[in-house]
Amino acid sequence: MWSAVLFGIMSMYMAFFSTMQEMAQVKFEMLPKEYLQLMGVEDISQMGNYVTFFGMIFNILIIIMSIYAVTFSMNLILKEEKNKTIEYLYALSVTRKEIYFSKVLVALCAVFFVVLSVGIAGIIFGFASGSDTFSMVDMSAVIKITGTVPFFFAALGLFLSSLSSKYVSSGLGAGIVMLTYMLGYLGKLLEGKADFLKYFSPFELLSPTNALALSGETYGAFGVIAALTVILLIFASIAYKKRDFSL
Repeated sequence: MWSAVLFGIMSMYMAFFSTMQEMAQVKFEMLPKEYLQLMGVEDISQMGNYVTFFGMIFNILIIIMSIYAVTFSMNLILKEEKNKTIEYLYALSVTRKEIYFSKVLVALCAVFFVVLSVGIAGIIFGFASGSDTFSMVDMSAVIKITGTVPFFFAALGLFLSSLSSKYVSSGLGAGIVMLTYMLGYLGKLLEGKADFLKYFSPFELLSPTNALALSGETYGAFGVIAALTVILLIFASIAYKKRDFSL
């Protein structure tokens, strides 16, 4: 359902690329610079390029995908305990390790298909209406680099939910997503006065703008976030194996 809805949203924007960019340029010229930065737009001239226009929309949808990723992955564990279905699983001849990794597989596959659906929509309409500003190489870079963010939050959700159900909820996960996004926004908004805030935001470190630039810093950030994702999954496995469930 999420894949279908987000595919439709991205298709709606990208199918009318020419019309949307003209309308957006007129509207955005009246908006303050700070509001544009919140949406991930550095320059109005970006609106004339299909890939950067896609990046702007993708930058907004990546927040939604990250909220989906963290809440979905957390509920894979939390709802088992809340609905008491974990009792049935423990009655079967399966180990906690097998249960946990089956949930990891489900979470990562769900996030993959959501990100893929949005990327496919952008690519389809890039061929259809992107004209000479469409670049498959640049599109792939944005999808691969920025699309890593929801996977990080899926791992974070699994880690948090493996710790406890008393003090952890999917609402907390969604709050963390919004907090990290705002930290990145503030770091960019303050322009040199609080650059350190950007390092707490995967949204900013792996933004479409950085993905297109592909600097050494972006590669480094990508490596760190990928490593943190794996580490969170490993620690979540350890915590889940030792956790006492309220049955």
